[in-house]
Amino acid sequence: MEQRKKRFSGADRYLYGTSYRTKWLYLRRKILSRVKGAIPRELWIGVTHRCQCNCVHCYVGSMLNRPAEELSGEELRRVIKNAKRLGFLDVCFLGGEPLLRGDITEIIRLASSMGLLTTIYTNGILVTRERARELKEAGLSFCCVSIDSAVAEEHNRLRGHAGCFEKATAGITYLQEAGIRCSIWTYAAKKDVKENGCRVLKDVIALGRRLGVLKVVILFPIASGKWMRCSENNLTLEERQRVRALVDPPFVALEFPWEDAKCVGGRRMLYLNAEGEAYPCPTVPYSFGNIRSEPLGTVIRRMQANFERPREEGCGECVMNRSSFRERLGMEDGRDKSGFMSGGDL
Repeated sequence: MEQRKKRFSGADRYLYGTSYRTKWLYLRRKILSRVKGAIPRELWIGVTHRCQCNCVHCYVGSMLNRPAEELSGEELRRVIKNAKRLGFLDVCFLGGEPLLRGDITEIIRLASSMGLLTTIYTNGILVTRERARELKEAGLSFCCVSIDSAVAEEHNRLRGHAGCFEKATAGITYLQEAGIRCSIWTYAAKKDVKENGCRVLKDVIALGRRLGVLKVVILFPIASGKWMRCSENNLTLEERQRVRALVDPPFVALEFPWEDAKCVGGRRMLYLNAEGEAYPCPTVPYSFGNIRSEPLGTVIRRMQANFERPREEGCGECVMNRSSFRERLGMEDGRDKSGFMSGGDL
């Protein structure tokens, strides 16, 4: 098992085909981790709650398209600079739909110029050929496009947006033409796994091969966001194992490839929402502070001190799928408290 895990780790992402700044940041992080202790390496920022879609499974939940005092360009620049200083290596932009922000290209340009690897998670609607070239010129390293079904009509229905599939698949082509490494992100729907032998997932994987993407990443359903009250969507152990049978590294990957895989929230990643609240990941709506009122490093230390136990308890899938964890958060009644919880001991 340990040998299998090592196959997916390593420094290749930062040391091969990257700038000297990225290589230096990687080596500097190794030194900092020995001196000051480990911190997350990926800063995920939900730069907006706005989105053109209305996905059935959206993790933003009740905050979707609600008026919000989004982090300004200056606040984003400040937090990215602090992240670099602390030892982060990646900055990932998501939403809502991150491309709805008019300044996102310049924010990517800043992060890339410092040697940080940059990723966008997008529905693909706004990815034109010209936009893809602009993102490449700004230094975007990776782009992850969501595809819920290889059937256009079904994808568009699940996303609540006519023409989304056609624009997303065209966007993938434009991104690759521009030289941006592109992946498809999808999820394992309960009905498909239980009744259809994972046919939808298999078709999305086949679509990814036809489009020539770098990889297809499969997520398990999570009782969070719009699915906060929908724990019936969670997969059983047997169903998770059926999905795991589709893993074909390096092309087909899974967030929890083994049943003993632990949550990486707060350890590998840290998530900031559009208003600066800091969470272990986008799907765990428990804020450990706000970077508008205190330094990023302070928030990280608080999260590391208080999120270790629930993270270790969760295995094989997101901790939000465990009733004991949801009860601890006071969420077992199904209420979405994202953005309203204060940090503390879990």
